[in-house]
Amino acid sequence: MLRIERRRVTGDPRTLAVIPGAYNPPTIAHAALAIHAAEMAEEVLLLLPEALPHKDFSGANFEARLGMLRRAVDHERVSVGSSPDGLFLDIAIACAARFPHSEISIVCGRDAAERILNWHYPEEGALERLFSLATLWVYDRQGALSVPGAFRDSIRSVHFDEDLQRLSATEVRRRIAAGEEWRDLVPEPIRPDVERIYTRPVR
Repeated sequence: MLRIERRRVTGDPRTLAVIPGAYNPPTIAHAALAIHAAEMAEEVLLLLPEALPHKDFSGANFEARLGMLRRAVDHERVSVGSSPDGLFLDIAIACAARFPHSEISIVCGRDAAERILNWHYPEEGALERLFSLATLWVYDRQGALSVPGAFRDSIRSVHFDEDLQRLSATEVRRRIAAGEEWRDLVPEPIRPDVERIYTRPVR
């Protein structure tokens, strides 16, 4: 079941862009992605799954990440939510149930899109069901996606700033661990949270 943690939009938007992620921690690239998507959709939903299909919750737990996400992007059309599952099909099903009158798009980078298209789903027709519920907005990430012809009508390629393409939460954590400057890579409102959470002594 989709849970809305912070929202300023009322009613069902005509177009909803959902940005799932691990947000470990949220970065200025995440914030820029949300603002850019808000120029194309009536509402943007930053979504943190409780179960991550490709990662675990090392570094910061679910509650800490959700708290940072609430403060990371202050925009009237950017909402924050959570979902039990992290697979895009499950996210699309949950969003369609919560926003039955909205055109839903799931936003991701090129690398995530390639995982989605090549994932070994347990049931046949999973991709077809996904694209019956949502389109995919794929932002450049160290290259653009080569869109398969079968899904050309369901996938939109979007250009993204090259510097932001290279930025990742992994790089933020690496810099913190190495004692390098990291503060300019995360939104200013969550810098105290990032410092408190990720610079804790290892026990």
